Order: sequence, then C-alpha cells, then structure tokens
Amino acid sequence: MNAFHASSSALNLFSSAFNQAVSQQHAVALWAQPGSENFHLLIDKHPNLQKQKTSWHNGDIGFILHSFLDKAGEQSLLLKPDLLFQLHALNSDDTKQLNAYTSAEHIDFPFHALESIDFSEEEQEQSAYTCKVEHLLEELKKGAVKKIVLARNKKSPYPIEKSPVEAVMALRNAYPNAFIAVAYHPSAGCWVGASPELLASSDEQGVFRTIALAGTQAYDPHKSLRDHTWNNKEIEEQAFVSRYIVNCFKTIRHREYEEEGPKNYLSGNLVHLCTSYKIEAGALGIDNLPDQLLPLLHPTSATCGTPKDKATELILQYEKTPRELYTGFWGPLNIEGKSSVYVNLRSAQWFANGYNAHAGAGITADSIPANEWVETERKLEAIRKIWS
Repeated sequence: MNAFHASSSALNLFSSAFNQAVSQQHAVALWAQPGSENFHLLIDKHPNLQKQKTSWHNGDIGFILHSFLDKAGEQSLLLKPDLLFQLHALNSDDTKQLNAYTSAEHIDFPFHALESIDFSEEEQEQSAYTCKVEHLLEELKKGAVKKIVLARNKKSPYPIEKSPVEAVMALRNAYPNAFIAVAYHPSAGCWVGASPELLASSDEQGVFRTIALAGTQAYDPHKSLRDHTWNNKEIEEQAFVSRYIVNCFKTIRHREYEEEGPKNYLSGNLVHLCTSYKIEAGALGIDNLPDQLLPLLHPTSATCGTPKDKATELILQYEKTPRELYTGFWGPLNIEGKSSVYVNLRSAQWFANGYNAHAGAGITADSIPANEWVETERKLEAIRKIWS
C-alpha cells in the first residue's frame, strides 16, 4: 500500500481511520492533488444526509460530492472537517487524535457496511453499446444536438480484496498527474477515482482555473507525447468543450482570460487534448467568480454534450444505469485557502461484493461506433490498474 515515498505507519493510520469512519457511518474523504504525494484525510462525524447549497465565496469549508444531474452550487453533499489531517504534516498531536478515533487499533475495511452489487442484471455488451451509438448518430443528423457523451458501466467482483484506501494508493502510482480520491458518505456510498479533468479551482490570490479536456487515444511509449497526433473527430470534440467554456465566460460578460493550448496531456495510459484557462479574478476585484461559473460549467461538454439540455435528454433516454456521482464533481472547498473540484472520471463505486466502474465516449458526426466502444474499454482499464 505504498504511494510514492509515504511512510507505511502514517498510511496505516489513515487507512484505519478511513475504515473506522465507514464502520461508524461517518462521512470521510481521502485525496491528493495531481503530482502530489501529500494525501489529505477529512472526517465528518455528523454528516448532513441531505444535499445543500454550497458557496466558494461565503465560507463553506469541506469536501464536495456532487452528482451528474444536480445543479452546481444548489445540491451538493458537503463533508465538513471535524477531523482534518495532512499526510506530510502529521505530528504527534495528529497521531494522538487518529489513535483516539480508532482506539489505537488496526481496523480492516468494513465491506459488510456497504450495499451488495447485483450481478444478475444484464451487462451492456459491445453490440448494445454500438447500436446506441448508431441511434445517436441519427440524432446528430437531425441537427438538434452536435455532441453527446454516451456512458456505460461495468460490474466486476473484486479480483482480490483491496480496501478503497489501498485502491487510491495504487491509482496514485499509476496516475501521478491525476486528482486521486476516495470518499464515503452514507447517502452516496463509497467512490474511488483518478480524474485528469479540473472543473474549477481558486487559490488564495483569487486566480481561477479550468480546462477543456477531450479526445482520447492510447499512449505509445515509443513516441514522444508531442508526436501523438489527432484525427478530425477528436480535434472537433475537444473544440466543442473549449467553445463551451468560452461561452460560459461570455454569459457572465467576462472576456479577460488567458488561454493556453490545446496541448497533449498524459493521464496514465491515455493521451488527451487539453486547453487551459486562467482568470486573475482577485486582481480584477471579482470575489464570487467560481459561484457564478460553476452552474454554467457543470456538466461540461466533455461529459454531457452540446447543447447541454438536449444532450442530457438523450443521455437519460439511452443510458440504462444512472450516473450518480460519475461525471459529477468532487474535491476540497476552502481547505488551506484553496478550492479545487474535479470531474469524477475514471471512477468506480465500491460495494460489499464488487465494484461498478464507469466510462464514456464523446459521440460526434464523425464517430465510428466500434471505436467508441474501444475508447470506453481503455478508460475502464484505469480502474482495473488497481489490481495490476
């Protein structure tokens, strides 16, 4: 369970505390920012079981869990920091608190505390998925929608039993450039993920950032990252996301932003096209920019489609399994003066007897159904890496 160079004793403390929180029906989150070895552990002993309004500007603090369908800022689960620790800043007082919380005992993950997954339900095979893509291509020809992201899920028993904390450590090693998280809430269950896609961040200076991430191909280690090239379908798919973000800026009449890209972006075994956006909101005297933009940005064209309303209608029509937290967003809010939420991609929900992984592909007029299936398979491999 070694992630980078973190000490096994500190990780064991974090793991036991996480497992204790789940057993006590407390809400808990463990996460690390892209490129960081420093995991944060947050425990909410009295979780609010109802979704609530959240604000970046008005002092809300904690870890956000937000589903795909809910409106940003209006219907989030907010885990509040009754206990908050940093792996690399763990001191003797922190250790005492963690030992007091766990009664100084090693605690295994309580799989029995989670719901069981039903493997008898029919799985979506390749033929069913590609048939849906063909139907969506017909919808695209009608002109009411330009892009739809079609997701699927894959239920699997655990190859070997690993706790969610062990899973995120494995993902940290496999995806050093991703936001890595595992979170449990009594109302949402337990989710593990490795997201390459920043939805929004804001630092102490009020610098706001977001990215447009789309297009997917397998990484070829025999090529430089720069030499991975793109076809018209992938270029246009990413351009939809970029235009969508710029239109969000225009909606709030904001035109002062920096744009960089698109550039190739490596996430594990996959390469994406990425354009970065930056707004010096603090210097411009804009205090509540994230609260203005998040309801517009979520769900993005990268996870939903264009235009948003019609794409959502088709997603609900064609996707058999509700996405729930998949393609929603999660992350720390006003922790140490910073906030950053990421689209919940490359993720799976943990159950007592197995896991349910999710992946999607962007369907445009140039899509080839078989290729879209392959893209979802490559993305599902991110979760399978936990056991490799």
